[in-house]
Amino acid sequence: MGSNFGFNLLATVQTVIGNQSFQVESWVTSGINAIGYNVDQYGPLITYSGNIQPVDRDIYKELGLDFSKNYIEIYSVPYINTLNRDDNGDRIYWNNNVYKAFPLSRWAEADNYCIVRAVQIINA
Repeated sequence: MGSNFGFNLLATVQTVIGNQSFQVESWVTSGINAIGYNVDQYGPLITYSGNIQPVDRDIYKELGLDFSKNYIEIYSVPYINTLNRDDNGDRIYWNNNVYKAFPLSRWAEADNYCIVRAVQIINA
């Protein structure tokens, strides 16, 4: 998707709006554990900053989201720049909860950057 802007809009906006810290465990691989279950393996925690917003429940149906779950959208240029389209979702720690990022194909593209959507998996 192209952009009408000659600059990275998200990076520019993030200098004005408030940012929050969050931590990410990047997905590394999955494998079979000692009792035969396929489990994901993650790298060390890395701290990023960005803007995080809950997904508005009024658009859950339009996005095909499960109403029994909570979702967030992450706007963070440094985090987005680390992501790989082929990887499984990272674990994101924010606001005393744990979230799992959706695969890149389910992210929203806007003005030449991605909005990372994630679903809450653990209420810490």
